[in-house]
Amino acid sequence: MATAATQNLEATPHQPKSTSGIWRYPQVHQETGLSRTTIWRKVREGSFPAPIKLTGYNIGWIASEVLDWRNTRPRVIPV
Repeated sequence: MATAATQNLEATPHQPKSTSGIWRYPQVHQETGLSRTTIWRKVREGSFPAPIKLTGYNIGWIASEVLDWRNTRPRVIPV
């Protein structure tokens, strides 16, 4: 049986640490649950926001684009 504290945690939607700026892969993974391989496959398909180049070998994603993508995903309704 869930306690009141657990019920409050379950009812609270996940809020990202930052909704603006540039996210590196760990934050993108945390917010989407997608692996590196899946992200790159979706970028190639055009179904996920492309990253931007920050410096030499560093890239990042625009946070608002990732959140917009995540928010357009269909919801799974438990039966």
